[in-house]
Amino acid sequence: CFDNLDRDIDGSPTEHSTELKNFDIINRYLCCLYLFDEVVYDAVLHVLSSQIRLFITENFSGCSHDTSIMGPVMSWLNSSVITFIQFITQHQLVPPNMEIWKKRLKFFCYKTIATVRINDLFEIMVDYPDSHAAVLDIKKCVGHIQCSNYLIKTVQDTFKERLLHPGANTDDIITQYSSAIKVFRFLDPSGAMLEKVCAPVRNYLKQREDTIRCILNTLMSEEENELTRELSATTGTLFNSNEDSDLEIDDWEKWRPQSKDMPTDLKSKTSKSADI
Repeated sequence: CFDNLDRDIDGSPTEHSTELKNFDIINRYLCCLYLFDEVVYDAVLHVLSSQIRLFITENFSGCSHDTSIMGPVMSWLNSSVITFIQFITQHQLVPPNMEIWKKRLKFFCYKTIATVRINDLFEIMVDYPDSHAAVLDIKKCVGHIQCSNYLIKTVQDTFKERLLHPGANTDDIITQYSSAIKVFRFLDPSGAMLEKVCAPVRNYLKQREDTIRCILNTLMSEEENELTRELSATTGTLFNSNEDSDLEIDDWEKWRPQSKDMPTDLKSKTSKSADI
């Protein structure tokens, strides 16, 4: 309906033409009676939120992680959904505030994009840094909506299901652990989410009898691997636990407050530059 709206308005035959024309007639009468907001607004908002969720999940669930989906979604929103809003509100005596409409519709977009990307986050972490575009999508969503709790809970549950059990290979756990550290450092430089997500993995690795042996074998290997690259990148900061504090922030101009929906047991924690 959204994508064919231009042809519908022109009168060309489409499967939606009759429905749109009838809907337009009803809207005209409701606007004349000043009843549009009371009768139509909530129903339209509900339908639009459902259509946005359907469009994003059908087109982008499980899609490539090396390309952002934020741009295509926002482009579709502006070209199709906003055009539909302009169509259904054209008879209002007082022109609608389109910025308010856009703000609410973008909220639905951010919410659905966050859900789609977070549900794929395990695979996204496996592919990182090639999947940086997907991680950037999540970071943008976290900046616009309160989804930190959902993000943390989803990753914790996924780790528990796929890593924290005897059937998982210790080398794979260490590799995924290292990738998770890099991803969550980018998502949340404060380190609060990183601590919550990685603490169960760290504690589980301490209980594995072969963890130290796997780490040593990896470090002594002549081939470059994920763990050696991570240790090389953090040389000089891994063991200095006193270098960071709430009052010592080198990049203070880029500091951002923690999300309102961050678990309360993390808000008072001091940011750490590394996770061992």
